[in-house]
Amino acid sequence: MYHSAYADIMDAGSSVSRRREREALDRAITLMQQAREQGPRSPRGAEAIFYTNRVWAFLVEDLSLADNDLPDEVRANLISLGIYVIRKLGAVRGGDTEALDDIIDITQLIRDGLQ
Repeated sequence: MYHSAYADIMDAGSSVSRRREREALDRAITLMQQAREQGPRSPRGAEAIFYTNRVWAFLVEDLSLADNDLPDEVRANLISLGIYVIRKLGAVRGGDTEALDDIIDITQLIRDGLQ
């Protein structure tokens, strides 16, 4: 009985975490789309770069923790994607507007995978 209640709480915690991750990625996508419209050096562009960098840095850090439940290969692939996105954000900071599309596409794919 207690084990069942604990499992229910853990499942609920996991779904809450996934929802928050989705919301953070949604916000990053919205900001990056606005940065594409207004330019990467606009105030919205600076906010988009800063926010998206923080989101991806958090995800990479979380994926690198030993207690992360994802399989090692999936974690490694997601970490590689995170590093790629963070590098692309540096390119956007330098004025590369084409990198915005890559960042948006990857972020959308990861967000859509969070169920």
